[in-house]
Amino acid sequence: MPAHSVFAVYGVRIEAAPDAREALEHAVEALNISAREAGNVDPPLGLFAVGGESEWDHVLLGVAHQSLGIGSCTALPAFPADPRWDSILRSAAERLGLQVPSGPCGFIAHDLS
Repeated sequence: MPAHSVFAVYGVRIEAAPDAREALEHAVEALNISAREAGNVDPPLGLFAVGGESEWDHVLLGVAHQSLGIGSCTALPAFPADPRWDSILRSAAERLGLQVPSGPCGFIAHDLS
């Protein structure tokens, strides 16, 4: 039986081919390094793969996440969000050449990978 997790992410859903995963992970890390070197104090970008049929069914580029454990309940309005995050996410997606079908917003993801 596959493992599963549920988490909330503030980010954008991106179009990404499974064979681009490693390159995309390196590109996101390069953006984070560049931001740190420039003295940026915003939270780092992260990739969140949400699996169902495969490990890469949906991919979120996010700036904040929170794991939701069994038996937990979290109000989405209580999920932290900074107004600057929308522009950070849009800019990062544009710099990476990614299509953004939805977001920026809060996502609840149920991962079965």
